[in-house]
Amino acid sequence: MKSLESGNLKLNYQHQLGSHDNLIFIRICEALVRIAESESDLYWISKGFFQLFLSFRPYLRTLAAYTDKVMLKEDEKLYQYLVDHNIWKDLPLETWFMNYSHCHRGELLD
Repeated sequence: MKSLESGNLKLNYQHQLGSHDNLIFIRICEALVRIAESESDLYWISKGFFQLFLSFRPYLRTLAAYTDKVMLKEDEKLYQYLVDHNIWKDLPLETWFMNYSHCHRGELLD
């Protein structure tokens, strides 16, 4: 439905599902499927979140640097603890913010 509405409907269904933006849209749908009351509600809610995501996409690269600054400002004690124990540099902040097709699932290792 999203592809049809946006004019990006392809004849090759597998290629269409494999596109980066469609993967993100599918992840959003998967996250909202239990919340929506009907399939049409699911589509419209997911579409709204996807459009919101697209509006934030240009700013994702700067989030890791801002997270560092905000963490230092908001909770200096915790930030210093994480830095002192070499935990902060091991946090996959860039992966979390830039690898949005995975929606942060499975990024922290055991």
